[in-house]
Amino acid sequence: MQLMNITSIKKYTLGILCTLASMANGDAQENSPYSHYGLGNLISNQNTVNKAMGGISTAYYDYQSINFTNPASYSNLNIVTYDMGVEINSRTISNLSKKEHYTANNFMPAYLQLGVPLRKNWGMVFGLKPVTNIQYNISTSTRLPGSDSLQTIYEGNGGLNEAYMGMGYKIKGFSFGENWGYAFGNSNINTKRIIINDTVAYQSARYADETFFSNFFYNIGIQYEHALKNNLLLCVGASGSGEQKLHATRNIIRESFQHSSVYGDIPIDTIYIKNAELGNVVNPLTYNIGFMLAKLTQDRNNNRVPQWKLGMEYSSTQWSRYRFYDTKDPVNDSWMWRVGGELIPNALSTKSYWGSISYRAGFYYGKDYINTSGPMKTYAFTAGLSFPIRRWNSYSYQFTQLNTAFEIGKRGNNENIISENFFKFTLGICLSDIWFKRYKYN
Repeated sequence: MQLMNITSIKKYTLGILCTLASMANGDAQENSPYSHYGLGNLISNQNTVNKAMGGISTAYYDYQSINFTNPASYSNLNIVTYDMGVEINSRTISNLSKKEHYTANNFMPAYLQLGVPLRKNWGMVFGLKPVTNIQYNISTSTRLPGSDSLQTIYEGNGGLNEAYMGMGYKIKGFSFGENWGYAFGNSNINTKRIIINDTVAYQSARYADETFFSNFFYNIGIQYEHALKNNLLLCVGASGSGEQKLHATRNIIRESFQHSSVYGDIPIDTIYIKNAELGNVVNPLTYNIGFMLAKLTQDRNNNRVPQWKLGMEYSSTQWSRYRFYDTKDPVNDSWMWRVGGELIPNALSTKSYWGSISYRAGFYYGKDYINTSGPMKTYAFTAGLSFPIRRWNSYSYQFTQLNTAFEIGKRGNNENIISENFFKFTLGICLSDIWFKRYKYN
């Protein structure tokens, strides 16, 4: 028996997504000064399920979500799966020197992907996801010698995205996988300097850099699983990518302007301009290693069903080798420890709905890649639930789930000029449904 009518669920889910989309069209947006550095703020490279478990994903796989962090996990796909997610985050930025606080909210798509089993132990995935986000608008004022004031406005927007496809194949206990695709994005950086004087009309200056970058990319992964006693399963995994370059084109302009309340910024005189300057953006090497222990049970068709999972992983990226047109940025090598797990009290229950829900929690701690006023640490606690649309039964191919993930944490400490407290909520939906199944009749 269904818990809810599937049509009602579709309408309910669509309503949630439409509501979130309408929020994205409002005035609220992310405003993080740290997104000025590197390629911007890094967006979590995990799906909703993995985010809820502290982000552990290198040794993780299941049959109801697509783990794009390690493409080796694609080998476990056994039914066509459509997986998507959206994220709402809130950041409270604190300026410790001035004891000021500012809160900004942001809505963004998290990922969109389709997984297709080609045959047993062989799966393929198509996907699209953002990788970084640049979004800030900051104004400062200082007093010049004399009676003039100087206002400086820093603005930036853009980010990096990836469109990809990947394959995973399993041979006995070993799974191998690779993602390859096209990375593309842009970075628009503006600095405006305005001299404020009651009697003299000074011209204002604008320094603008607009850069477009793109190139093909790849990442690889491996997983190995080994059955232990008492229905325990150990899985270890590793994934990562080598140092890769993005081909870039930059437009540079230095000009004077006057601001009009009606027409906005009106250019007056161009001091310097250079279009289509070619160069490279170096993306550094990154790697992840981890393990996961799972307790399994079997359904009446001898399919393995997890009761609980617990894992840990370590990741690192050589951001000290990042270059933008051969120029260094205030970034350093980053690392992260993650731990988390999930519990399904009664995965095979046909009577208890709450027993078939997946309960997840985790934690992560590490060193951020930004280094403007000393090393910056980041940490967060995570939690989440997965709600099955139908109770489990042996005759249905209905695996649709609503997934949620919550993150609350901090970036920076009292040694950093600016710190960020953040809260993130991710909503995902996995459709591995009966309408994807082709039936044959004798």
